[in-house]
Amino acid sequence: MGIPHLHLPSKLELPIYSTIPLAIGIVALVRAAWGVLRFIRFHLLNFNSKHALEKYHHGRSFALVTGSAAGIGFGFAQELVRRGYGVIIHSRSQHKLDEATARLKAIRPDPSVRHLVCDAFDFTPDALHAALNAFADLPLSVLVNNRARRRHDTYSARDVDMSVALNARFMAHVTRAMLPALRRAPRSLILNLTSAARDGMPWSVAYSAAKGFATSFSYALTRELRAVGASVDCLLVVPGTVHSQYNNRKQPRGTPTADAYARMTLERVDAAVGWGWLEMVPSMHHDLLLGVGALLPEMVYQRALVGQMQRYLKPKDGKKD
Repeated sequence: MGIPHLHLPSKLELPIYSTIPLAIGIVALVRAAWGVLRFIRFHLLNFNSKHALEKYHHGRSFALVTGSAAGIGFGFAQELVRRGYGVIIHSRSQHKLDEATARLKAIRPDPSVRHLVCDAFDFTPDALHAALNAFADLPLSVLVNNRARRRHDTYSARDVDMSVALNARFMAHVTRAMLPALRRAPRSLILNLTSAARDGMPWSVAYSAAKGFATSFSYALTRELRAVGASVDCLLVVPGTVHSQYNNRKQPRGTPTADAYARMTLERVDAAVGWGWLEMVPSMHHDLLLGVGALLPEMVYQRALVGQMQRYLKPKDGKKD
């Protein structure tokens, strides 16, 4: 009796139910590796602070920054002044605008500073448009939609309306009114600030929803401007917790100040726009936290959010507000 002949396949043949999970695993590994490389490149290798925003500066150029008498908005205003821009700063209080202007003049002796006095909650579109028309003669090339205010544990009708107005309605109307001026510039920029709360933050329901609107608004506007070949770049900016006049509680290590946050945002705009991104997370600290949060199961993530908000809502003196 001879030895049976064994047929050996010329190549390894795996059943289809084995190759699909393998392919999915390879895709997941490649995606994770690309995410790590992109993170390193964006946060550590790819910005030039000396030349940031140069393509939007055309000799005499102005930037409009909403909600800019203090906090992150003022941080943007002072960074733009340092880069040679004239600025239109906004608040509902003339007194606060005067104080902010004095601080800006300490940065540079002769900054061009204009004031937009307008209540971002109690306004009509016609009145806002008329107020913005005062700047029609200025060469506007940057718009920073920053206006924001958070309401936590109150749900009165006024609070809901205020969150929506401050974080969605005002931004939409300002952008509508200023877009023609931005399109007249050789190259211009719109930065729309949202919040990590856009994913749904407990005790900030209306605020979270309004920031979700800001995200969709910015995405849609960016895609439309690209589709028609407009000379206006648009980018969504996603902040986490920032230490400012409005948020002066003790923060975790690594939390940026308002000034530092504005600076790192402007330093990274060119890279994000150049790569065709719809949004960016300028702070490496925030990007890490959001990345880890996205990997957590919902119940674990919810527990973390609830704990964070309960600590935030706790009165500083330990007494109930």
